[in-house]
Amino acid sequence: MKRYIYIAFVVLAGFLYSCNKSSDSGEMSPSIGGGDGPGVGGSMAKFTIANDHLFLINETELLVYNIINEASPVEVGNLEVEFGIETVFSMGSKL
Repeated sequence: MKRYIYIAFVVLAGFLYSCNKSSDSGEMSPSIGGGDGPGVGGSMAKFTIANDHLFLINETELLVYNIINEASPVEVGNLEVEFGIETVFSMGSKL
């Protein structure tokens, strides 16, 4: 029993350490790895950038923003969906 508690503790400590390691400065980085790029999509990406548009998803909507002026994005549309969206990515001219 003590062995299982020890394993659970080690896994939990590793998880908490990885969450804390992301940023010590308190600032959010615009891309993975701290670079200046628009970010890299993943299997659970909640946003993607294609051309001059930012596409965001939540459980029921796809939100579209024009980001030509990065300091002042403008919402240009939204689309409600009838099922939970988990990820979004762009490939060529397709979303």
